[in-house]
Amino acid sequence: MLEEVGIEIQVGPLWRALTHVYPDRRVSLYFHYCDLVSGIPTPIQCDELRWIVPALLRDHPFVDGDLPVLPDLARDLIARTG
Repeated sequence: MLEEVGIEIQVGPLWRALTHVYPDRRVSLYFHYCDLVSGIPTPIQCDELRWIVPALLRDHPFVDGDLPVLPDLARDLIARTG
């Protein structure tokens, strides 16, 4: 996270793990709850950063491997934040 967006985080518990098979490779994805330790998110190794409310996750582009978790992620984030 420091290299990509300039923040330090504390990695928390595993939220979800899955494997996605692309035509040319297989990718294992591990999603963790994390807490911000320091820094202000800045687009260093990406084009753009944007805070969005969980209910609008489905309205933004994601890579195919992330798509299966979006409904559960939105639900769980809404439950955590109220």
